Amino acid sequence: MASERRVSVKRLVLFVFLPLVLLIGAAVGVMTSGLLGTANKDEPPPVPKIDLSKLPGGYVDIPDLIINMRGADGSARLLIMQATIHLESQDFRPLVQNELPKVQSALILFLRKQNPDTLYTAAAVEVLRKEMERLTAEAIKPQKLVGLTIGRMQIR
Repeated sequence: MASERRVSVKRLVLFVFLPLVLLIGAAVGVMTSGLLGTANKDEPPPVPKIDLSKLPGGYVDIPDLIINMRGADGSARLLIMQATIHLESQDFRPLVQNELPKVQSALILFLRKQNPDTLYTAAAVEVLRKEMERLTAEAIKPQKLVGLTIGRMQIR
């Protein structure tokens, strides 16, 4: 009688509970995978259109800076950098564009003295950017510089 109960319990588990667990697991898997589809599709919100002419300040792109550098071991390296100047007002753009050769000259002289092997960390690039910002602010005086952004930097 005890063995009959053990067999009946095993059959109950095998034929009732196991299929029930498998069906519930499959149903949860189908629902969470999105195979059934939903009536309420989540679409990304539309990208807001920004009128750049209404933003405060103006931007001036510094032409690509191409600098020959020497590594610590004396190997030649080439630095290609693109930077953008952010000005306090758009009205200063023509004035700063006339000063771009002076800005480029100051930045090239500064960058030639840098060791290219140290420019592979974010902290070093941030220190470099701050010094470039200071040099640019001196070169475009009396116009006010809001910031300088390094858009691209390659060391070959």
